[in-house]
Amino acid sequence: MQAKIKFLSAMAFDTEIRGHHFTMDAKKEAGGNDQGPTPKEIYLSAIIGCTGMDVVSLLKKMRVEFTNVELDCDGELTEQGPPKTFKKVEITYKVEGPSVDPEKVKKSVEMSMTKYCGVSAMVVKACPIFYKIMVNGAVTSEGQAHF
Repeated sequence: MQAKIKFLSAMAFDTEIRGHHFTMDAKKEAGGNDQGPTPKEIYLSAIIGCTGMDVVSLLKKMRVEFTNVELDCDGELTEQGPPKTFKKVEITYKVEGPSVDPEKVKKSVEMSMTKYCGVSAMVVKACPIFYKIMVNGAVTSEGQAHF
C-alpha cells in the first residue's frame, strides 16, 4: 500500500493513491487556502469508509435489502497541543429500507467494530470510538468499538 503527496502552494498538496488524485490542504486560519480536506478530516473519512464497506458487505451477505446507507463521523480533538489528537470519535450509521431488520444491522456494525475494520482497530488504540445505529430514522442501538 502506498500514497504520495506533492507540494502545490501555501499548505496544499496533491495526493496520489493508486493513480487517484485529490487535493489536501489546511484551513485558511492555519495558512492554507481550503482547497481540500485536512489530513485529520481524511482520517475521519477513512474510518467511516472502512466500516461502511464492512457493513454494506455484511448486509449483502445477510440478504438485507436496503435502499440507503450513510455514515456520519465526528472527531473531538484534545484541548491541549500541539499536537491536537482525537479525544473521541463518534459514528452514526443510517440504514434505510422498507424491510431492514435492525438486529442484522446491529450485528453487521458490531462485527465491523470488533473484528473487521482495520482502520478502526488502529484508531481505538489512541482514542475510543462510539457509535449509534439508526434504521429508518429511529435510533435502534448504540455501542463502542473494541478489538
